[in-house]
Amino acid sequence: MFSIFKNECCNAKPVEAKFNINKTFLFYSCLPTKHIPMKKINLITAILSASFIIACSGTDNKQQNDHELDTMQPDTTVHETDEHSDLDTADIAFLKHAAIGGLTEVESSAKILQLGTTQELKAFAEMMLKDHRAANDQLNLLAQMKGYDLPAGLPDDKLALVQKIASFKDDGKNEFYARLMLTEHQQALNLFSSARNSKDADIKKFASETLPKLEHHYSVIKDINTKLLQPKIGQGDDPLKLSDQKQGKSH
Repeated sequence: MFSIFKNECCNAKPVEAKFNINKTFLFYSCLPTKHIPMKKINLITAILSASFIIACSGTDNKQQNDHELDTMQPDTTVHETDEHSDLDTADIAFLKHAAIGGLTEVESSAKILQLGTTQELKAFAEMMLKDHRAANDQLNLLAQMKGYDLPAGLPDDKLALVQKIASFKDDGKNEFYARLMLTEHQQALNLFSSARNSKDADIKKFASETLPKLEHHYSVIKDINTKLLQPKIGQGDDPLKLSDQKQGKSH
């Protein structure tokens, strides 16, 4: 089975193995088997077997770890169940982007509250948690009724935005969150406005009933954003100066 048991004189170079084998093993591999005591043969066989098992175990563990990392990744797609309605691509896209948008607003608002912010932004973030959690629940019920499973987590680009909030100091953190909410609500307004024209009556109703709250959110955060940026007029195109970032230099 192994080349070490061949009855050949070992002036020849020993065959390389994938295992780390000590010099004693290499010495005995160069002798005809009749000169090797049976106990030594058994010992060498045991060493090879153990090395093989350890190598295979290491491969299995790596594959298991890779699998666990894959399963930890959130599912960001919409899945059909066995009994799903025949929605068109625009309605399915609405379900997906409305779910991701709602999750983004909830996660980013929870993050800014965790880090601390102004009273005005705190009140806005608390409104985001209350209103968007309720809207997300309604959206999930709607999707289940239509036979679809919504994304269970945020895609990498949205998750990066939520995590980036913590990279800023006080002023920059507040401004980044406000600007993120402004952008997210602009996108939501466009998404829900289009969904009001859906051929599906339930999606059309949900979009129409949710839209007024989104418009109110947008109006509030637009005013807050203007107030936050007012003191920084004249600082250039980007109000989020490097001085507002944790890794930046202080004035």
